[in-house]
Amino acid sequence: MARTNRQSVTIARDCNRSTLSKGQKTFNSLIQQIEKRRMRLSAWETVTPTFQ
Repeated sequence: MARTNRQSVTIARDCNRSTLSKGQKTFNSLIQQIEKRRMRLSAWETVTPTFQ
């Protein structure tokens, strides 16, 4: 399976607003969790052939 270079999508702060809304913070947090799990999956995919 070919891998593509993926970049995370995050909600940037608006120049007129000082903080993100609760929903925007939740979204960014979930995106960070997805990225961590993608990295973990990539590590497993690298090691799996050794065990097979």
